[in-house]
Amino acid sequence: NLCCANALAASDYILTPLTPSLKAIERVPSLLKRVLEVQSDVNEHLRVLGLVVNNTRQQKGLTAQEEDLFVTLPEQCRTVYGTDVYR
Repeated sequence: NLCCANALAASDYILTPLTPSLKAIERVPSLLKRVLEVQSDVNEHLRVLGLVVNNTRQQKGLTAQEEDLFVTLPEQCRTVYGTDVYR
């Protein structure tokens, strides 16, 4: 949305909170694509510092599908963003 676009345009770095869930993990590549668009169109200094996993569930673990996506997330980020995105 417009508020998010303005925040990205005015920022130097992005530190993204990420819940360990299927939907959140699946959205990371599209977020990185958006960051690349902002870098090329508006703010060439914008950089991704990393992903911070929060809101973890102590009693419930990740499902097998979520775990698989989480393990492959660094490679997906490298493919989309071009460099490592730390988690």
